[in-house]
Amino acid sequence: ASQAKKLIDAEPVVLYLTEVASISPDVAAALAKHDGIAVYLTGLTSLSPAVATALSGDGARLILTGLEAVDDATAEALALHKRSVDLGGLTELSSVSLARKLAAQRGTLWLNGLTELNPDVAAALANCGDGISLSGLSSISLESAQALAKHRGSLWLEGIKTMDPAVAQ
Repeated sequence: ASQAKKLIDAEPVVLYLTEVASISPDVAAALAKHDGIAVYLTGLTSLSPAVATALSGDGARLILTGLEAVDDATAEALALHKRSVDLGGLTELSSVSLARKLAAQRGTLWLNGLTELNPDVAAALANCGDGISLSGLSSISLESAQALAKHRGSLWLEGIKTMDPAVAQ
């Protein structure tokens, strides 16, 4: 925790800690005080609810793209973070309650690791108050597209390769 505090005290704009594989709640709390642009913790492959709670606050954007799965308690804690949380490594999101919690956060929702999106999850994500990035999708069903059409922010679907005419409407 003291090393993390020293890093924050140096006031970097972006903090790259890409090789860090695990952190304690104390270290997370120190990192949460960083008010620069972003904290990259891309080496984390798991995150406990306690660490997620400690990371959440008013600090910088959290880049957690090493996480492939997030349980409901961790998602709830991350949803409290005031800036955006990049969970672009999530490979699956089937829990509607988890999608609601993620959509409740402020800032852009980065879910570029998803390759499928069911309509119920799409409907929950559509309530995100900011942008949604789903660039890992190569196709989208009519039902999911209709749900996302209700979203009022930016929507990135850069991976879509083919589109049914009904989806385009």
